[in-house]
Amino acid sequence: MADPGNALGAVVIFDADSPRTFTGRALEAISGGELVMCSGGTAALSSGATGFATTDILVAVSDDNQRFNGIALNQAGSNTNVTVAQRGAYILKAGGSCLPGTVAETIGDSVAVQSLSSGVIPDGLHTNIMAAKPIGRIIVPDASGGFALVHLNA
Repeated sequence: MADPGNALGAVVIFDADSPRTFTGRALEAISGGELVMCSGGTAALSSGATGFATTDILVAVSDDNQRFNGIALNQAGSNTNVTVAQRGAYILKAGGSCLPGTVAETIGDSVAVQSLSSGVIPDGLHTNIMAAKPIGRIIVPDASGGFALVHLNA
């Protein structure tokens, strides 16, 4: 990862005593504090819960603003367990303007957020570009390059 985002990793300010976490298997090296997504092939599950294992959930660093499942809470090497929080207020790097009370989106680099853009696709030439998706709300704002407090709701 070129930009470490928050050098302190995943910094939670509050989670209402209910962070809603899950554990999965890292598909690559993941740093605590990186925004992550679930990835991998299909047909990993059977119809019953008895066959489910942590290794059925494959986690990778989020690579665009469409795919977001939470924030990594710990460092994880490839093929090791990583815990992912889906809710709570975290200090995240501002990659664009972060306005208080607005919906937040990732900017596709795994560590930064900004206020939700319009998500408008300019024309038919860009049909492979998807509109942005919300990941939570900004509580404490900042400008690009600073840090914002964002309540995640994945």
